[in-house]
Amino acid sequence: MDLGFPFANPTFNPQLAIDGVRFGKAIINCRPQCMQRNTAPMILLDPRQFSATKPAGGSFTTTLTVEPTMIAVDGFSVTTSGSLTANVTQFRVDENGHLVAIASVSGTLTASEPTLGTATITITNVRVVLNADVDADCSGHLHIDFQGVLQVDATVVFTATDGTTTTLHIHKTVPLQGSLDYTATTQQQQSLICDIATLLQNPSSVKALVDKLNTLLKQL
Repeated sequence: MDLGFPFANPTFNPQLAIDGVRFGKAIINCRPQCMQRNTAPMILLDPRQFSATKPAGGSFTTTLTVEPTMIAVDGFSVTTSGSLTANVTQFRVDENGHLVAIASVSGTLTASEPTLGTATITITNVRVVLNADVDADCSGHLHIDFQGVLQVDATVVFTATDGTTTTLHIHKTVPLQGSLDYTATTQQQQSLICDIATLLQNPSSVKALVDKLNTLLKQL
């Protein structure tokens, strides 16, 4: 089933929706579009959380993973896992001065339970906000770790091996994480990545770091 993701606050405080470059948690609400096809997406993030930055124009492509995570649903122990293809299209600074990445993700998650069987959730071109932890060197190597929390809010149908079906509503959070490795292909890209490596030595230069990352995106 197709899902839409309105953003929610990991601590249900609209002033603290995104917290920290390293291992912070970005929460995304996941709702099946087939259940609410005429409902407009609802964004629960405070607009002041982001500095004004125009879309970069290019993108990094990587994989975000939901590692097998056991969640309790209506007395059943359901294991959720899967992978999403992410196109990172922009970097921003949140209101706390931390680096976040904007990405569009697609893929599938699988929910399984020994007696109920399995269910599949399809995600298509969903916009997510992730905390980003960047490393770089002057040889042109760029590494970024992404991490957040995916809040699944979906009604799914499990199918057992004998064909029996069971419908459950899942409203739980699961970890979402991944990383990106990129090597410069031009001298200009290598120079930009070297600038990024230099800026990483200055923790007060997050806005300048964002500018360099978005300039690099434009060259992809």
